[in-house]
Amino acid sequence: MKIAILTGIILSFTIEASHAQAISLSRPLPKSVEHSSSGPWGNLDFYEIKLSSPLSYLSQLAIPSEQTEWNFTQESRAEIVAEMEEAGFSAEEISYLVSEGSLVTVGESLKLFPTSEMISEIPGDLKSRFYSFLGRNPANRFHHRPAYINTTNLTRYFHHSNLPVETLQHIAKLAYKTPSGYGFFLSDIPSLLKQTSNSEEERLLMNAILRVPALMVRINLSEMDSIDELANYWSAGHQNKQVLSLFESIYRNPSVDRLDIGHLLPPIARQNLNRYPEQPDGLNGRYPDWFWTCYNFSRFSPVDVYADTDQSRALMEKAFAPVKAPYTFGDMLLFNSRGRVIHGCIYIADDIVYTKNGPGLLSPFILMRLQDVIAYHDLVGDVTLSQYRRTRQRGALPPAAVAPTPSN
Repeated sequence: MKIAILTGIILSFTIEASHAQAISLSRPLPKSVEHSSSGPWGNLDFYEIKLSSPLSYLSQLAIPSEQTEWNFTQESRAEIVAEMEEAGFSAEEISYLVSEGSLVTVGESLKLFPTSEMISEIPGDLKSRFYSFLGRNPANRFHHRPAYINTTNLTRYFHHSNLPVETLQHIAKLAYKTPSGYGFFLSDIPSLLKQTSNSEEERLLMNAILRVPALMVRINLSEMDSIDELANYWSAGHQNKQVLSLFESIYRNPSVDRLDIGHLLPPIARQNLNRYPEQPDGLNGRYPDWFWTCYNFSRFSPVDVYADTDQSRALMEKAFAPVKAPYTFGDMLLFNSRGRVIHGCIYIADDIVYTKNGPGLLSPFILMRLQDVIAYHDLVGDVTLSQYRRTRQRGALPPAAVAPTPSN
């Protein structure tokens, strides 16, 4: 790796598709404001922020082991080889990754404990395919749910994280392309933890990796020709009619030139935006997941419904109907992979959606680019989208759905 250092100029680490990093130079990072395509939603300005979970959550987080392990469900190396061949790996790749004598039997499982050197040397394309293969087994938790980096510019992504240069260099080498081809995954957390020298550095690293990219979005009212089209779009056919009075007030006040779209979301979504779940949110034994988030998006009071309960399909069929593009405000987009629904989010405008990407405390309610949400959840490269629209304002809730089955 070549490092160029120039007085007064900040190093900018960039991940390349090959996974080996290049290092370029850039000035201190300004806030990067982007602009949406023009549409019935108006003209949107947006920029990205990084949300950090409350310090109390991190203090309760168990720091992972520094030992990397690959877990296999197969009972022998021959079975592993056969499944990897079926998945498209060549004989040379299999021999390199799972060499003779490298497997260890621990209890009833086969494990492999790769060295840090081997992990760093796996070519990017091979790592992407192999880690996707490992991710089929939930025991490989960092491959089953890798960290997601939505840019090639690590300096921008980890801005204000206080991570040392050496750690950024290591992350740039370990990150690998997502199956969707957009953004990067990072699974080798144990290898990164080996570089830390004390518990404070461990927490700093975990906090930086667990930060969540979210969008702050505003309507540019200075370019608005007519308020009627905007009000019609954001009221979603009067299902979100409480925003109409807000637009009327803005129309009468020409000095207002920007409006944060958080003010245009329905009550529950507006209250939760950019918020991490809190302990009271889990009093019934679990925290909101994507189905809770989608189902309650346009409601005035939340109900406890979850994706893995028997009631979710019945509620879908009762409260939503499949529709075709174009998307409009409040539509629910379902992510389909390997014949099942793996995630859902709510369409807002342009390429922006409202999402909660996991069921736990460390997953906030946020606005993201649809492309980012797809890349985050598409672990095998086969995600397709289906679109649904609410058929009534709130939807009736069957009594049986009030007490969901706790997750395993």
